[in-house]
Amino acid sequence: MKPRVRIDTDGACKGNPGPGGWGAVIEFEDGSKTELSGYEPKTTNNRMELVAVITALNHLSCPCAVDVYCDSRYVTDSASKWLRGWVKNKRDDLSNMDLWMKILAAMDLHDITWIWVRGHSGDVKNERCDALANAAIAAHAEVAKPKWYALDYESVAEELYRELDRVQDRVPGTAVAFKAESLDDAGLRVAKSLIPFFKSKLQELY
Repeated sequence: MKPRVRIDTDGACKGNPGPGGWGAVIEFEDGSKTELSGYEPKTTNNRMELVAVITALNHLSCPCAVDVYCDSRYVTDSASKWLRGWVKNKRDDLSNMDLWMKILAAMDLHDITWIWVRGHSGDVKNERCDALANAAIAAHAEVAKPKWYALDYESVAEELYRELDRVQDRVPGTAVAFKAESLDDAGLRVAKSLIPFFKSKLQELY
């Protein structure tokens, strides 16, 4: 008898296409649990739904009887009703056939029951998968932040200070007056006071 496994999955995408993530929770007969997640920089929600299922099924070390819980009708209905027909009729024109072929290979290995669950309805396991998917996106968004996020704003203030000092000699009537030889004078304080403004404007652009 094949061991029974429960798999819950979900995919997410910020924009469609856009950066996407997926999450999966695998529960084994002995009560142990494995959580998986991943990220792709440019993808679609449907692809993330499929990748979540594929990765979770590929994580199994032997043929199993698997209950797959997913909030995507695209996944559950296509896999249970239409996929084998698509392959039989050579429907290579359909989207994501590269991933559907991997689903089919998993179906030939495992006994899979496809179960649709309503998303964002309080299902604890589905919500956990959703959180994993979105956390994967968020983690990579942090990495992908522009270089200005890592700026030393004190150094920026000093550079601004020096530039103002250089320019004021060339621009008659400038309202900013301070001495270049001291970084503790009023000019530097003025420059530093502008940091929150410039920082907020940069953040608005991101």
